[in-house]
Amino acid sequence: MAAITITTHPDYQHAIEPLRTVRDCVEGSPTIKRKAQAYLKPPSMVNPDSPEQLARYAKYLENAEFDGFADLTRRGWLGKSRPAQTTVDLPEVVAYLEQNADGDGTSLRSSISNAVSEVFQTKFTILVAEYQGLSNVDTKSLSIADARALAPRATIKLYTRESLVNWAFKRIDGKMQLAYMALKEETTTFNHDSMTHDLETEVYLILALDENGNYYQQKRVDGILSERSPVLINGQPLKWLPVEILVDDEKPVGALPKAPGMLYPICEKSLAMYRNSAEWAESRRTLVATLMTMGWKDGDLELFKSVNGGRQQIQLGGLAANNLPEGVTYDILNSSQSMDAFTDYEDRALERLQQLGGAVKTKADSQRTATEAEMDAAELNASLETIASNTENAYRRLVAYCSMFEGAVQPDAVEDYLEKIVISLPRDFDSPKLTVEEVRVMLDMLDRGVMTRMQFVEAMSAGGWTEKDAEQIMAELDEESPAISTLAANLPRESPAVQDGEAT
Repeated sequence: MAAITITTHPDYQHAIEPLRTVRDCVEGSPTIKRKAQAYLKPPSMVNPDSPEQLARYAKYLENAEFDGFADLTRRGWLGKSRPAQTTVDLPEVVAYLEQNADGDGTSLRSSISNAVSEVFQTKFTILVAEYQGLSNVDTKSLSIADARALAPRATIKLYTRESLVNWAFKRIDGKMQLAYMALKEETTTFNHDSMTHDLETEVYLILALDENGNYYQQKRVDGILSERSPVLINGQPLKWLPVEILVDDEKPVGALPKAPGMLYPICEKSLAMYRNSAEWAESRRTLVATLMTMGWKDGDLELFKSVNGGRQQIQLGGLAANNLPEGVTYDILNSSQSMDAFTDYEDRALERLQQLGGAVKTKADSQRTATEAEMDAAELNASLETIASNTENAYRRLVAYCSMFEGAVQPDAVEDYLEKIVISLPRDFDSPKLTVEEVRVMLDMLDRGVMTRMQFVEAMSAGGWTEKDAEQIMAELDEESPAISTLAANLPRESPAVQDGEAT
């Protein structure tokens, strides 16, 4: 067994920083602030390591506000697309996948939810149908004999985009197809004596087609590459990789996408607002009114202390009394600087986040009609539709590959076998439903005469509420004329929110 170094694809090096940014933004403020200067540069580069500048930066970082729009948006998109409610009907030979898709207890619906979440963040994710694969072997072993002895079932493994460190396409029989993949995994062990988690080893799983176009697997552990392990179906070599690349858009031929996922613009805008908030907070401190004193002479300070109980500061406020030496005066200097530029920027940033599909509320929300809300949601809905379609196709193929490994179908009959597999994601995300808070805003507009009764009923209906809901509220307005707060408190409860694909 020879020692070998696995290099990374050039596109991997270009993409890794944006991907890391998305992951950090999804983790939220603690991670962003812990990484300090990676996302928030010091306000001054003059003597940045001096005690004064270090103290200034600590305050600068402390006052910066990072809002968790990235994770809120990810959860909102999952709630809107509801992959956990996927309709599943599998052939009997692979029915076990519905409850345990990856061999580790992850259900097929949870696997789909996780894959869609990954696509939101990183644009594409890797799904592999495995059977007696090297990934099932203990990380310290380079043999697959133990794995074969376990008589494992075919499984669907999900690998993140970051784990795919190298890849290559090759034209085989006139068709460009994926011919090489190197998937990296770092494993750790827990030391009971030292109570530490230690990096055990770096493991690379290689899936590739050999010189004859036959599928094989290899494993690299601590620089040592195992022998190639061919994958056979009924004694015959498989001629393609049982892999699906799930993408949020059309997949380019002979290449993988370079851009990060749909959440990246949300992350960029959130980080820009984060930096703006730090500058805003520091600027606000310069706007505090300043006390100015004038006319002091030698001996006046001692006189001031003697006639003011020993203190040497001028006090302000309704109960303050300052006995000043003759000729000493003071004034309050107020700044004329405006903070409108900061607030205007934040308003524009929030509106842009909303246009990008971010889970944010803006001052302009109360002025938006249901038609405008639907127009804003149209682009997002189109992307969710594409992801749903791509996810269905990818998972149906993976189930077919697992059926092939289980002996139910031959490799050349996989396409026809797809008709036996039902995997259907929900599609009723076309009409955004107004939230209870948005209805409260409309009730207030109705009460103040900004919105007519007819406009209210139409907006409620167009916003996803039933006509009965609107009529009930209007009836209460007619019969009892209750306070807006009472109506808002009695609004019908919304359906349970779905977070990460699960109802809560």
